[in-house]
Amino acid sequence: MMASVTTTGFTVIVGYLVLVAIIGMIECRMPSTESVVWTTKCPCRQCDLDQFDRKRVICDEGDRLEIPTRQMDNTANILIFTAPPDHQNQVTIGRIFLDFKSLQEIHIKYSNVPAIGDSSFWPGRKVEVLDLSYNNITILRDTDFNGLTNLAALNLSDNSLEGSPSAPFRFLTNLTRLSLARNKLTKLVPRLFYRLERLEYLDLSGNPLVEIEPEDFKDLKPLRQLYLNGCQLSRLHSLIYQSLPNLEELDLKNNRFEAIAPFEFKYLKKLKNLYLDGNSLTFLDSNAFNGLRLNKIGLSHNQIVSIKSCTFCNSTVKELDISYNKIMSFQPDITEPLAVSLVSLNTQNNHDLHDSALSVANLIRPLKSIRILSLSSMNLEDSLPSNVFLNQRETLNSIDLSGNKFVNISAKLFEGLKHLESLDLSSNLMYGLSESVLETLSSLSSLTVIYLDSNPWSCFRCHVLPLMEWIQSSPAYTNACEKDDRKSCAKCVQPIDLNGKELHSMQEWSLP
Repeated sequence: MMASVTTTGFTVIVGYLVLVAIIGMIECRMPSTESVVWTTKCPCRQCDLDQFDRKRVICDEGDRLEIPTRQMDNTANILIFTAPPDHQNQVTIGRIFLDFKSLQEIHIKYSNVPAIGDSSFWPGRKVEVLDLSYNNITILRDTDFNGLTNLAALNLSDNSLEGSPSAPFRFLTNLTRLSLARNKLTKLVPRLFYRLERLEYLDLSGNPLVEIEPEDFKDLKPLRQLYLNGCQLSRLHSLIYQSLPNLEELDLKNNRFEAIAPFEFKYLKKLKNLYLDGNSLTFLDSNAFNGLRLNKIGLSHNQIVSIKSCTFCNSTVKELDISYNKIMSFQPDITEPLAVSLVSLNTQNNHDLHDSALSVANLIRPLKSIRILSLSSMNLEDSLPSNVFLNQRETLNSIDLSGNKFVNISAKLFEGLKHLESLDLSSNLMYGLSESVLETLSSLSSLTVIYLDSNPWSCFRCHVLPLMEWIQSSPAYTNACEKDDRKSCAKCVQPIDLNGKELHSMQEWSLP
């Protein structure tokens, strides 16, 4: 018996020692949370290893007059040379990286660099990321990027670029991402993108281009993402789209488009996301989006008054945003083509609907797959048909009815919405909720959050007692109330002596 116990004890001890050894090995292999200094030659604030164990030099103190390459370890993999915006550096580049043959990333920002310079990053064969944003570069030259044959990402945003020769990027045959955003380009020179045979991402946002010629994008067939936000464009020639057969995302926000021609985007067979927010569109014509299979289309913050019944014919859209427009009515067939595909619809802040209840009913009833619905600030009243969500009982997850004019909202409006998780009734004109409404809300087993704040709740016993008791036992209300420093808690407005009192903290005996 003793031998058995001894053997067992020995086995336990050995097992414990093995376990300790394994844990020790694991801890040795885990990356340290402390900064690891890899060199004694560190002329900057920090020389450490990044999460991939690459040697990194970080100079971000500001007010420097040169990049301290002569004092740096030339085996560095990453250089980050930047400054606070109010203490920018004042440097030039030149051929200062000749001995730095291991560099993979170079970031020189907020440094008032006036020009890049002939072969400044030579030899640069391992450099994959070059970020020169937030400088004062005014022009590109055709030898600026000599040697950077493996560069994958180039950021020249937020400079003062006004001009360029043709083909300034011709050495960058492996480039996949290019940002020229927020410069001063008024036109694109011929063959600006020559030899960029792998470019997938291009950002030209914030340049006063006004117009783009069909030839400008002829070298960009692989392009998947194009950003032209805020370029003062009033149109794009259809031949431009023909040059971009692989485009998946097109951002045309904050331009001057007044109309979209029928079949405008017919050549963009692979387009998934289209953003036209913040333009001057006044109507959406029939077949404007014909043939498109979109994940998302943004049309918010325009001047849209009307949408033709066949605007979305032969198209599919998952997320549609037509908020902040001047739409006067929604005809019955507008969303019929999107009946199966549409899962998210945002129509908020369309104040000019002639018959808001009928228009909203026309818009919603065809939809069979809708999950997220925002009807905020649309002058909706108690006249909204109580069966408006009848066809969406199996799908709706979120409804936003905030900022409307509901006083006595109907209990039938929410009956059967068994998958509803979020309901926003804030900022209406409700002074109480009937027991039938509260019973319906209690039956919604999936409801996890409900917003009731910013209503003129009357805290007289006859108005508020059922609501107060429901609130005090509702996790959905508690989840809303506890967000954002309790800004979403329902509060009394009347009587005056209870104004500002949170409903959930009230006691029955305190009600007048």
